[in-house]
Amino acid sequence: MSFEKPITINDVVENINKGKYLLPAIQRDLIWDPGQIERLFDSLMRDYPIGSFLFWSVDRDRSKDFQFYDFIRDYHERDNKHIKKTEVYG
Repeated sequence: MSFEKPITINDVVENINKGKYLLPAIQRDLIWDPGQIERLFDSLMRDYPIGSFLFWSVDRDRSKDFQFYDFIRDYHERDNKHIKKTEVYG
């Protein structure tokens, strides 16, 4: 697949909130430490390039063949540390 048009972080966050982007079950749980996360956000705020995202397009009629996770929205180091499985609707 060729390189796609760049998208903004704002577009990514909006698509996450709309449920357009999900994590496949092959995605590992959190592996970044707080310092790495801080450096990512520092790079974003300074408008540095951060690399690329890999998107996997799945037809809705085949989505039941796979398992997906939602993105963490309310992370808490003790009480809400892990990602939760989600369903694809529609």
